[in-house]
Amino acid sequence: MSFGDHLEELRRCLIMALVGVAVASAVSLYFGDQILAIVLRPLLVVLRLHGQRPEVTALSPPETFSMFIRLAMLCGLTLSMPWVLYQLWKFIS
Repeated sequence: MSFGDHLEELRRCLIMALVGVAVASAVSLYFGDQILAIVLRPLLVVLRLHGQRPEVTALSPPETFSMFIRLAMLCGLTLSMPWVLYQLWKFIS
């Protein structure tokens, strides 16, 4: 393959990997409440065991929204990692 063909294949693999991450992030955003409950459960149990109120406080208004977005992106990246690695291997081979 020529250099241009390699670049075209790299572009295609990168786009496919990003589409996979976007789809997985959208699914994670849809299930954000359940994922957050799973993530926060150990913290709330420990707080309850130590006699403190089991609650989490947001320190600024956009913090809860940005937390949901970050959680969705991290879960989306984690869920789509096999697809991303497949696309990387497809380009290398």
